[in-house]
Amino acid sequence: RKAYKILYKNNLRLEDAIEKMEDLAGECDEISNMVSFLRNVTRGILR
Repeated sequence: RKAYKILYKNNLRLEDAIEKMEDLAGECDEISNMVSFLRNVTRGILR
């Protein structure tokens, strides 16, 4: 839930949001997967 708020509600650039989410990645494997996906996506995401 925290990761989604960082990504969608904080009005951060994608790179900044990913960096903040990496700090939370130790808490949950799903966040690690999300960060990995966002780093490797080639077509972008809709926010």
